[in-house]
Parts: sequence; structure tokens; C-alpha cells
Amino acid sequence: MALVSGTLRLPNGELPNYFANKSETVRMATGDLSCEGTILGGHMTVKIEGPQIEVLDDEVLRIAGYIIDNLVLTRTVIEGVGASYTIENYWKDTGFVSRISPDQAPSVETTALEEGKVYDLISQNSQLRYAVRDFNQGLIYCQDCPYLFYRAIETLARLVCGKDDFQNLSKKDWRVFHKKIGTKYDDLKELHNFAIRRHHEPQAHFTGHQHLAMMKAARLFLMRTIAYFLADH
Repeated sequence: MALVSGTLRLPNGELPNYFANKSETVRMATGDLSCEGTILGGHMTVKIEGPQIEVLDDEVLRIAGYIIDNLVLTRTVIEGVGASYTIENYWKDTGFVSRISPDQAPSVETTALEEGKVYDLISQNSQLRYAVRDFNQGLIYCQDCPYLFYRAIETLARLVCGKDDFQNLSKKDWRVFHKKIGTKYDDLKELHNFAIRRHHEPQAHFTGHQHLAMMKAARLFLMRTIAYFLADH
């Protein structure tokens, strides 16, 4: 058995007075896992059991995040109040308890960006702010990172090509985007494929190495786009 716990908070920092409980079977390539998610006030737990519980830790945490996210979003619909959560502890049958470390996208550029200039650029451009927000959410909600990271890059492409949020990107637009920021489709290919899978398969599997590669790709496009605007505008 594995047990994952965390904390749920309202926008003003208070713990909500929520109770929710949901049992679900998650199908893995190696077998089914029985999952039970519970919210009690602002405290959350996900219990995961099954003969395949010895799957990798990052997979267990991703499943727990999937269950918790669905519970929290359901309460958001019912209550009409936004909430955020953090997954904090991970316990296994061995008795080992670990504090969850935040995901960090690897460094992809040798040139450091000046914080003040980045702040000004984000504050002056709503599309860039939307893209950075999706990048931020992808780092927080690992289970949905393929979709969030790819959506961030789509927004960056619209920004560079001078399109608004409601205009589709053509093949020509993508070529222009890559040329201006010095990237190519191969830099995006794996993330794109995972984003497509994630859209159709909520529990589409990806490894820790693949997760790292997606974080790296998303940060590459973000940093190159910001550098492009700081250099040319």
C-alpha cells in the first residue's frame, strides 16, 4: 500500500470545510490499482493498493495527483470557490516517509535573464503572462504537464507571430516562430506527442526521464521567446 497526503487551501489561505471521498480503479499497463481519495477539511489523502503497487514512485505520485485534482475540481464546481493544493508526503509499506520536493525544469540556456526585465515584459504582455502561468501550472500539476506545457508553447507562438488567442496557428506560423527564436520542431516533437496522448488518455504513462525532457523543452521555448523579445523590442 502507498499513502500520499497534502493540504488544500482557499485563495485567502484558509483551510476549507470540505469533505469528499472517491474510490476509483486506475488501469496500468502492468495491472489495476485500487485508489481511494479523501478530502477532510483542508487535509487530503490518497490510498493506493494493488498487486502492482511497486510501480515507480513518480508514477504513484502522478496517480495520486490525478485523483486529488479531480476531487478538488469537483468541489470547485459544487462550491463555486477556487482552491489550490500541495502534495507533501509519501508513505509506503516499508514505513519510509518522504517530503515531496517540487519539480524543477532544468536550465537550458547559459545566458541569465535579468529579473527586472523579465518582470516588466510579463507585466506588459498578457499573452506572455498566460504562457508563463501555464508553464507554472505544468510544474505544479505533473499529471497534466504535457497539455499545459504544449498550450504554453502555442501561446508563445501566437505572441511571436502577432496572432491573438483565438487565431489558429498555420504551418507557416510555426516555421516563422521556430526561425525567430532559433528552435526546430524536433525540440517540440516529444512534448507534442505526449500532449496529444494526454488529451485522449487521462492516465497516459510517461517516465521520469520523459517528464524531465518535457520540462526541459517547455523551458527552452519560454526562455528563447523571452530572450527574443528582450533583444528585439
